[in-house]
Amino acid sequence: MTSISKRELTKKFDTKEMIRASVLMGTGVIVPFAMHFLGAASPVFLPMHIPVIVAGFILTSPYAVLVAIMTPLVNSLLTGMPPIYPILPIMIVELTCYALAANLSYKKFKLIVLLSLLINLIFGRLGAGLTLAVLVAAMGLKIEQ
Repeated sequence: MTSISKRELTKKFDTKEMIRASVLMGTGVIVPFAMHFLGAASPVFLPMHIPVIVAGFILTSPYAVLVAIMTPLVNSLLTGMPPIYPILPIMIVELTCYALAANLSYKKFKLIVLLSLLINLIFGRLGAGLTLAVLVAAMGLKIEQ
């Protein structure tokens, strides 16, 4: 049986990253709830997306993806929004694309914030569209023109 040293454990789990991820995830739950309560949320203004995109810019990839997956899941379980099916899987993929694209474009490729944001929005919407297409095909629906 191998034992993990304290040094190895701190390499695997960065406390500051975990705290940042937790705060962003909490923000991603509280802000949409408050906006829906106040009647300020709309299909155009999506407050859950903001903390996830910020996570993509400031966290490492694994933590940004964790925030992207857990934020809509916790929201759905606590508030019923987004509905578990079909919206939740679409949002999880979309937010994960946002987080990864922001992280890669800004941190790895060192693009400016506005260009990174534009790229991440494109990839997020592509991910949502592809997920929707897969769900439509899986349910056997036909789209008429």
